[in-house]
Amino acid sequence: MIRLAAAVLAGLLALPAGAQPPGSPAEVLDYLVAHRKDVGLASFSVAQDGSADPDDPVVLVNADQAMPLASTIKITLLAAYAREVAAGNLDPDEPVALRDWERYYLPGTDGGAHAASLAGLGFARNPDGSAQDPDATASWDRIARAMIQHSDNAAADLLLARVGDGAVRATLAGMGLSRHPQPLPILGLFLTWGNHDQGVLTKARLKKLSRLSPKAYAAEVKRLQGRYLDSAWREAEIAWQRTHAAFGSYALQAQAAQALFPKSTVRDYARLMAGTLQGTILSEEAVAVMRGHLGWPMEIPGNAETFLNLADKGGSLAGVLTDSMYFTPKRGDFPGTGHVTVLFLRNLPADVFEGLTRTFDHQLFELNLGLDRDFAEEAERRLAGR
Repeated sequence: MIRLAAAVLAGLLALPAGAQPPGSPAEVLDYLVAHRKDVGLASFSVAQDGSADPDDPVVLVNADQAMPLASTIKITLLAAYAREVAAGNLDPDEPVALRDWERYYLPGTDGGAHAASLAGLGFARNPDGSAQDPDATASWDRIARAMIQHSDNAAADLLLARVGDGAVRATLAGMGLSRHPQPLPILGLFLTWGNHDQGVLTKARLKKLSRLSPKAYAAEVKRLQGRYLDSAWREAEIAWQRTHAAFGSYALQAQAAQALFPKSTVRDYARLMAGTLQGTILSEEAVAVMRGHLGWPMEIPGNAETFLNLADKGGSLAGVLTDSMYFTPKRGDFPGTGHVTVLFLRNLPADVFEGLTRTFDHQLFELNLGLDRDFAEEAERRLAGR
Protein backbone atom coordinates (compact mmCIF):
# COMPACT_ATOMS: atom_id res chain seq x y z
CA MET A 1 0.00 0.00 0.00
CA ILE A 2 1.29 3.45 -0.92
CA ARG A 3 1.54 5.71 2.12
CA LEU A 4 2.12 9.41 1.68
CA ALA A 5 0.62 12.04 3.94
CA ALA A 6 1.86 15.58 3.38
CA ALA A 7 2.09 17.71 6.48
CA VAL A 8 -0.12 20.73 6.05
CA LEU A 9 -0.27 24.33 7.08
CA ALA A 10 -3.71 24.09 8.62
CA GLY A 11 -5.09 24.04 12.11
CA LEU A 12 -6.80 27.41 11.97
CA LEU A 13 -10.18 26.13 10.94
CA ALA A 14 -13.38 24.69 12.32
CA LEU A 15 -14.88 22.72 9.44
CA PRO A 16 -17.97 20.54 9.12
CA ALA A 17 -17.54 16.87 9.97
CA GLY A 18 -18.51 14.08 7.61
CA ALA A 19 -17.47 15.83 4.40
CA GLN A 20 -17.37 13.72 1.25
CA PRO A 21 -14.34 14.65 -0.84
CA PRO A 22 -13.35 13.01 -4.09
CA GLY A 23 -12.55 9.49 -2.91
CA SER A 24 -10.43 7.89 -5.64
CA PRO A 25 -8.01 9.01 -8.36
CA ALA A 26 -10.89 8.86 -10.88
CA GLU A 27 -13.12 11.00 -8.66
CA VAL A 28 -10.33 13.50 -8.10
CA LEU A 29 -9.92 13.74 -11.87
CA ASP A 30 -13.65 14.36 -12.23
CA TYR A 31 -13.39 17.19 -9.71
CA LEU A 32 -10.40 18.74 -11.48
CA VAL A 33 -12.16 18.63 -14.85
CA ALA A 34 -15.23 20.32 -13.34
CA HIS A 35 -13.13 23.05 -11.66
CA ARG A 36 -10.38 23.43 -14.21
CA LYS A 37 -9.92 27.20 -13.76
CA ASP A 38 -8.90 26.62 -10.13
CA VAL A 39 -6.38 23.86 -10.95
CA GLY A 40 -2.69 24.07 -11.69
CA LEU A 41 -1.16 20.74 -12.70
CA ALA A 42 2.13 19.63 -14.20
CA SER A 43 2.84 15.90 -14.53
CA PHE A 44 5.45 14.23 -16.72
CA SER A 45 8.21 11.67 -16.96
CA VAL A 46 11.59 13.32 -16.44
CA ALA A 47 14.39 13.17 -18.99
CA GLN A 48 18.03 13.17 -17.89
CA ASP A 49 18.30 16.95 -18.30
CA GLY A 50 15.26 17.54 -16.09
CA SER A 51 12.87 18.31 -18.95
CA ALA A 52 9.63 16.51 -19.76
CA ASP A 53 9.97 13.30 -21.78
CA PRO A 54 7.59 13.76 -24.76
CA ASP A 55 7.32 10.01 -25.31
CA ASP A 56 5.15 9.68 -22.16
CA PRO A 57 1.97 11.60 -21.28
CA VAL A 58 2.56 15.25 -20.37
CA VAL A 59 -0.29 16.82 -18.40
CA LEU A 60 -0.18 20.61 -18.14
CA VAL A 61 -3.11 22.64 -16.82
CA ASN A 62 -2.77 26.37 -16.15
CA ALA A 63 0.94 25.72 -15.88
CA ASP A 64 1.86 29.42 -15.87
CA GLN A 65 -0.99 30.64 -13.63
CA ALA A 66 0.41 31.93 -10.33
CA MET A 67 -1.44 30.38 -7.39
CA PRO A 68 -0.99 30.53 -3.59
CA LEU A 69 1.80 28.21 -2.49
CA ALA A 70 0.94 27.47 1.15
CA SER A 71 3.71 25.35 2.72
CA THR A 72 5.05 24.21 -0.65
CA ILE A 73 7.08 27.43 -0.58
CA LYS A 74 9.24 25.77 2.08
CA ILE A 75 11.00 23.85 -0.70
CA THR A 76 12.72 27.11 -1.65
CA LEU A 77 13.88 27.60 1.95
CA LEU A 78 15.22 24.04 1.94
CA ALA A 79 17.10 24.84 -1.26
CA ALA A 80 18.65 27.96 0.30
CA TYR A 81 19.58 25.98 3.41
CA ALA A 82 21.13 23.21 1.27
CA ARG A 83 23.09 25.74 -0.76
CA GLU A 84 24.46 27.39 2.39
CA VAL A 85 25.44 24.00 3.82
CA ALA A 86 27.16 22.99 0.57
CA ALA A 87 29.06 26.30 0.51
CA GLY A 88 30.29 25.80 4.07
CA ASN A 89 28.37 28.82 5.35
CA LEU A 90 26.19 26.80 7.73
CA ASP A 91 27.10 23.81 9.86
CA PRO A 92 24.15 21.40 9.73
CA ASP A 93 25.23 19.82 13.02
CA GLU A 94 25.40 23.08 14.98
CA PRO A 95 23.06 22.88 17.99
CA VAL A 96 20.20 25.35 18.34
CA ALA A 97 18.35 25.89 21.61
CA LEU A 98 14.67 25.00 21.43
CA ARG A 99 13.84 28.36 23.04
CA ASP A 100 15.36 30.09 19.99
CA TRP A 101 13.29 27.89 17.68
CA GLU A 102 10.14 28.57 19.67
CA ARG A 103 10.51 32.34 19.53
CA TYR A 104 8.77 31.87 16.16
CA TYR A 105 6.11 29.47 17.42
CA LEU A 106 2.50 30.70 17.74
CA PRO A 107 0.48 27.91 19.41
CA GLY A 108 -2.70 26.82 17.70
CA THR A 109 -1.81 28.00 14.21
CA ASP A 110 0.11 25.10 12.68
CA GLY A 111 -2.15 22.05 12.94
CA GLY A 112 0.12 20.48 15.57
CA ALA A 113 3.19 20.57 13.32
CA HIS A 114 5.58 21.91 15.95
CA ALA A 115 4.41 19.42 18.56
CA ALA A 116 4.91 16.63 15.99
CA SER A 117 8.42 17.95 15.30
CA LEU A 118 9.32 17.82 18.97
CA ALA A 119 7.80 14.37 19.35
CA GLY A 120 9.83 13.13 16.41
CA LEU A 121 12.97 14.40 18.11
CA GLY A 122 12.03 12.77 21.41
CA PHE A 123 11.30 15.97 23.36
CA ALA A 124 8.50 16.21 25.93
CA ARG A 125 5.82 18.78 25.12
CA ASN A 126 3.60 21.14 27.08
CA PRO A 127 -0.17 21.14 26.37
CA ASP A 128 0.29 24.06 23.95
CA GLY A 129 2.81 22.07 21.89
CA SER A 130 5.94 23.84 23.14
CA ALA A 131 8.98 22.10 24.61
CA GLN A 132 9.06 21.32 28.32
CA ASP A 133 12.82 21.84 28.28
CA PRO A 134 13.54 24.98 26.23
CA ASP A 135 17.26 24.67 26.96
CA ALA A 136 17.48 21.39 25.03
CA THR A 137 18.98 21.62 21.56
CA ALA A 138 18.39 20.36 18.04
CA SER A 139 20.73 20.64 15.07
CA TRP A 140 20.01 22.83 12.07
CA ASP A 141 19.60 19.68 10.00
CA ARG A 142 16.90 18.35 12.35
CA ILE A 143 15.16 21.71 12.13
CA ALA A 144 15.27 21.57 8.33
CA ARG A 145 13.75 18.09 8.45
CA ALA A 146 10.98 19.34 10.77
CA MET A 147 10.19 22.10 8.26
CA ILE A 148 9.74 19.57 5.44
CA GLN A 149 8.37 16.43 7.10
CA HIS A 150 6.06 18.06 9.64
CA SER A 151 5.68 21.43 7.87
CA ASP A 152 6.79 23.23 11.03
CA ASN A 153 6.22 26.95 10.45
CA ALA A 154 8.50 28.01 13.30
CA ALA A 155 11.30 25.93 11.77
CA ALA A 156 10.77 27.64 8.42
CA ASP A 157 10.91 31.12 9.97
CA LEU A 158 13.99 30.27 12.02
CA LEU A 159 15.78 28.94 8.93
CA LEU A 160 14.77 32.01 6.92
CA ALA A 161 16.21 34.23 9.64
CA ARG A 162 19.42 32.17 9.69
CA VAL A 163 20.14 32.01 5.97
CA GLY A 164 18.84 35.51 5.22
CA ASP A 165 16.86 37.03 2.38
CA GLY A 166 19.97 37.52 0.27
CA ALA A 167 20.85 33.83 0.27
CA VAL A 168 17.26 32.93 -0.64
CA ARG A 169 17.27 35.40 -3.55
CA ALA A 170 20.61 34.07 -4.79
CA THR A 171 19.33 30.49 -4.55
CA LEU A 172 16.16 31.29 -6.49
CA ALA A 173 18.20 33.01 -9.19
CA GLY A 174 20.63 30.08 -9.32
CA MET A 175 17.73 27.68 -9.87
CA GLY A 176 16.31 29.81 -12.70
CA LEU A 177 13.41 31.02 -10.54
CA SER A 178 14.25 34.73 -10.43
CA ARG A 179 10.55 35.64 -10.79
CA HIS A 180 9.58 33.56 -7.77
CA PRO A 181 8.39 35.76 -4.88
CA GLN A 182 10.64 36.18 -1.89
CA PRO A 183 9.42 33.91 0.94
CA LEU A 184 8.01 35.88 3.86
CA PRO A 185 7.96 34.86 7.54
CA ILE A 186 4.88 32.68 8.00
CA LEU A 187 4.39 33.91 11.55
CA GLY A 188 4.30 37.49 10.31
CA LEU A 189 1.86 36.58 7.54
CA PHE A 190 -0.59 35.16 10.07
CA LEU A 191 -0.14 38.12 12.40
CA THR A 192 -1.15 40.51 9.63
CA TRP A 193 -4.45 38.64 9.50
CA GLY A 194 -5.17 39.11 13.20
CA ASN A 195 -3.32 40.07 16.37
CA HIS A 196 -4.03 41.54 19.79
CA ASP A 197 -2.97 45.06 18.75
CA GLN A 198 -5.12 45.26 15.63
CA GLY A 199 -7.95 42.81 16.32
CA VAL A 200 -9.38 39.89 14.39
CA LEU A 201 -9.43 39.61 10.62
CA THR A 202 -12.36 41.44 9.04
CA LYS A 203 -13.41 42.20 5.49
CA ALA A 204 -12.33 45.79 5.96
CA ARG A 205 -8.91 44.78 7.27
CA LEU A 206 -8.42 42.29 4.45
CA LYS A 207 -9.34 44.97 1.92
CA LYS A 208 -6.80 47.35 3.43
CA LEU A 209 -4.05 44.72 3.42
CA SER A 210 -4.86 43.74 -0.17
CA ARG A 211 -4.35 47.33 -1.31
CA LEU A 212 -0.78 47.45 0.01
CA SER A 213 2.06 47.16 -2.48
CA PRO A 214 4.11 43.94 -2.22
CA LYS A 215 6.93 45.95 -0.65
CA ALA A 216 4.63 47.57 1.92
CA TYR A 217 2.94 44.28 2.78
CA ALA A 218 6.31 42.54 3.24
CA ALA A 219 7.36 45.36 5.56
CA GLU A 220 4.20 44.89 7.66
CA VAL A 221 4.78 41.13 7.83
CA LYS A 222 8.32 41.65 9.07
CA ARG A 223 7.26 44.40 11.50
CA LEU A 224 4.74 42.12 13.18
CA GLN A 225 7.16 39.23 13.34
CA GLY A 226 9.59 41.59 15.02
CA ARG A 227 6.94 42.51 17.56
CA TYR A 228 6.39 38.81 18.31
CA LEU A 229 10.09 38.33 19.01
CA ASP A 230 9.65 40.69 21.97
CA SER A 231 8.80 38.38 24.88
CA ALA A 232 6.15 40.62 26.49
CA TRP A 233 4.33 41.16 23.19
CA ARG A 234 4.55 37.44 22.42
CA GLU A 235 3.01 36.47 25.76
CA ALA A 236 0.16 38.92 25.23
CA GLU A 237 -0.43 37.59 21.73
CA ILE A 238 -0.51 33.95 22.81
CA ALA A 239 -2.99 34.77 25.58
CA TRP A 240 -5.19 36.71 23.15
CA GLN A 241 -5.10 33.95 20.53
CA ARG A 242 -6.46 31.48 23.08
CA THR A 243 -9.71 33.41 23.42
CA HIS A 244 -10.23 34.95 19.97
CA ALA A 245 -11.01 33.61 16.50
CA ALA A 246 -8.20 35.77 15.19
CA PHE A 247 -8.35 34.70 11.56
CA GLY A 248 -12.10 34.75 10.99
CA SER A 249 -14.30 32.33 9.08
CA TYR A 250 -13.20 29.75 6.54
CA ALA A 251 -14.47 31.97 3.73
CA LEU A 252 -12.55 35.01 4.99
CA GLN A 253 -9.37 32.98 5.48
CA ALA A 254 -9.72 31.63 1.94
CA GLN A 255 -9.92 35.18 0.63
CA ALA A 256 -6.86 36.16 2.66
CA ALA A 257 -4.89 33.15 1.40
CA GLN A 258 -5.73 33.99 -2.19
CA ALA A 259 -4.97 37.69 -1.81
CA LEU A 260 -1.94 37.74 0.48
CA PHE A 261 0.06 34.51 0.39
CA PRO A 262 3.07 34.28 -2.00
CA LYS A 263 2.22 32.70 -5.35
CA SER A 264 4.04 30.76 -8.04
CA THR A 265 3.32 28.33 -10.85
CA VAL A 266 3.25 24.57 -11.20
CA ARG A 267 5.70 24.91 -14.08
CA ASP A 268 8.31 26.48 -11.81
CA TYR A 269 7.82 23.88 -9.07
CA ALA A 270 7.90 21.04 -11.60
CA ARG A 271 11.23 22.41 -12.82
CA LEU A 272 12.46 22.59 -9.23
CA MET A 273 11.41 19.02 -8.40
CA ALA A 274 12.69 17.60 -11.69
CA GLY A 275 16.02 19.35 -11.18
CA THR A 276 16.28 17.91 -7.68
CA LEU A 277 15.51 14.42 -8.97
CA GLN A 278 18.08 14.61 -11.76
CA GLY A 279 20.65 16.74 -9.94
CA THR A 280 20.53 19.66 -12.37
CA ILE A 281 19.10 22.42 -10.17
CA LEU A 282 22.02 23.13 -7.77
CA SER A 283 25.41 21.67 -6.92
CA GLU A 284 25.75 17.96 -6.28
CA GLU A 285 26.28 18.61 -2.57
CA ALA A 286 23.24 20.87 -2.25
CA VAL A 287 21.01 18.49 -4.19
CA ALA A 288 22.03 15.65 -1.88
CA VAL A 289 20.85 17.69 1.12
CA MET A 290 17.54 18.46 -0.59
CA ARG A 291 16.95 14.84 -1.57
CA GLY A 292 17.71 13.69 1.95
CA HIS A 293 14.94 15.83 3.44
CA LEU A 294 12.35 15.74 0.65
CA GLY A 295 12.69 11.95 0.52
CA TRP A 296 11.29 11.40 4.02
CA PRO A 297 8.26 9.40 2.68
CA MET A 298 10.64 6.55 1.84
CA GLU A 299 10.99 6.00 5.60
CA ILE A 300 7.30 5.05 5.81
CA PRO A 301 6.96 1.23 5.88
CA GLY A 302 5.80 -0.15 2.56
CA ASN A 303 6.89 2.65 0.24
CA ALA A 304 10.24 1.06 -0.55
CA GLU A 305 8.32 -1.90 -2.02
CA THR A 306 6.79 0.34 -4.68
CA PHE A 307 9.32 3.13 -5.25
CA LEU A 308 13.02 3.54 -5.85
CA ASN A 309 12.59 7.09 -4.54
CA LEU A 310 9.64 9.17 -3.38
CA ALA A 311 9.90 12.83 -2.36
CA ASP A 312 7.13 15.21 -1.41
CA LYS A 313 6.22 18.56 0.10
CA GLY A 314 2.61 19.64 0.42
CA GLY A 315 0.73 22.41 2.12
CA SER A 316 -2.65 23.92 2.77
CA LEU A 317 -4.38 27.13 3.66
CA ALA A 318 -8.11 27.71 3.75
CA GLY A 319 -9.34 27.05 0.22
CA VAL A 320 -5.85 26.07 -0.96
CA LEU A 321 -4.09 22.72 -1.34
CA THR A 322 -0.67 22.40 -2.92
CA ASP A 323 1.63 19.45 -3.47
CA SER A 324 4.94 18.84 -5.22
CA MET A 325 6.44 15.39 -5.63
CA TYR A 326 8.87 13.30 -7.61
CA PHE A 327 9.13 9.54 -7.59
CA THR A 328 10.56 6.61 -9.50
CA PRO A 329 8.29 3.54 -9.39
CA LYS A 330 9.53 -0.03 -9.29
CA ARG A 331 6.34 -1.31 -10.90
CA GLY A 332 3.34 -0.10 -12.84
CA ASP A 333 3.53 1.14 -16.42
CA PHE A 334 6.67 3.27 -15.93
CA PRO A 335 9.13 1.17 -13.88
CA GLY A 336 12.49 2.86 -13.41
CA THR A 337 11.27 6.13 -14.90
CA GLY A 338 11.46 9.29 -12.81
CA HIS A 339 8.22 11.23 -12.60
CA VAL A 340 7.22 14.69 -11.36
CA THR A 341 3.73 15.79 -10.40
CA VAL A 342 2.85 19.23 -9.04
CA LEU A 343 -0.77 20.01 -8.15
CA PHE A 344 -2.07 23.38 -6.95
CA LEU A 345 -5.75 23.81 -6.03
CA ARG A 346 -7.51 27.02 -5.02
CA ASN A 347 -11.05 28.14 -4.14
CA LEU A 348 -11.82 24.75 -2.59
CA PRO A 349 -15.24 24.52 -0.88
CA ALA A 350 -14.97 23.82 2.83
CA ASP A 351 -16.20 20.23 2.58
CA VAL A 352 -13.78 19.33 -0.21
CA PHE A 353 -10.91 21.05 1.60
CA GLU A 354 -11.65 19.24 4.86
CA GLY A 355 -12.03 15.92 3.13
CA LEU A 356 -8.82 16.09 1.11
CA THR A 357 -6.74 17.28 4.06
CA ARG A 358 -8.08 14.28 5.94
CA THR A 359 -7.74 11.59 3.25
CA PHE A 360 -4.98 12.94 0.94
CA ASP A 361 -6.78 11.36 -2.01
CA HIS A 362 -5.35 14.07 -4.27
CA GLN A 363 -1.91 12.57 -3.64
CA LEU A 364 -3.09 9.16 -4.80
CA PHE A 365 -4.29 10.91 -7.96
CA GLU A 366 -0.83 12.41 -8.40
CA LEU A 367 0.91 9.09 -7.91
CA ASN A 368 -1.44 7.33 -10.30
CA LEU A 369 -0.35 9.69 -13.07
CA GLY A 370 3.11 8.12 -12.86
CA LEU A 371 1.99 4.54 -12.37
CA ASP A 372 -0.87 4.02 -14.84
CA ARG A 373 -0.39 5.06 -18.49
CA ASP A 374 -4.08 4.73 -19.39
CA PHE A 375 -5.05 6.96 -16.46
CA ALA A 376 -2.39 9.56 -17.35
CA GLU A 377 -3.55 9.63 -20.97
CA GLU A 378 -7.16 10.03 -19.86
CA ALA A 379 -6.18 12.89 -17.58
CA GLU A 380 -4.18 14.53 -20.36
CA ARG A 381 -7.15 14.26 -22.75
CA ARG A 382 -9.91 15.33 -20.36
CA LEU A 383 -8.06 18.21 -18.78
CA ALA A 384 -7.15 19.52 -22.22
CA GLY A 385 -10.86 19.51 -23.07
CA ARG A 386 -10.55 16.85 -25.72
